[in-house]
Amino acid sequence: MSSTASEFLDGAPKGLFVDNDFVEASGEETLTAVDPATGAVLGSVAVAEPADVDLAVVRARAAFERGPWPGMTSSERGRLLWRLGELIERHKDELAMLETLNNGKPITHATRDDLPQVADMFPLLRRLRDEELRPDDPRLGPRNVHIHAA
Repeated sequence: MSSTASEFLDGAPKGLFVDNDFVEASGEETLTAVDPATGAVLGSVAVAEPADVDLAVVRARAAFERGPWPGMTSSERGRLLWRLGELIERHKDELAMLETLNNGKPITHATRDDLPQVADMFPLLRRLRDEELRPDDPRLGPRNVHIHAA
């Protein structure tokens, strides 16, 4: 396992990720993540209460409204989506290991199938936006994904 994945799994229970930071939940309940292959405890995460969810939504809306995203052009947004896909591709081995540990899926499936598909999704979203393609456009080829437009 990579040192990055180990560092993520080691340490204190994870809080809720809100406004770009881990924060404590309002309640004390946690969920324990267990490696289904070995039964080993991977870590624990906080359970969000309704008030935690409400706070996360308020903070997400505020971050959206005061952040740069609403003022960006579609090309600028597209570059960010493309970059996210590149970062997922760069870290696919670490992400695949975490996915495998979490759900017991063979590492080869996560590495060969899942993570490349996720990484490819962000450039696809950019093309959908830039070229106004529909999700069922035959130029996109077969995909095992669902895209919901707002």
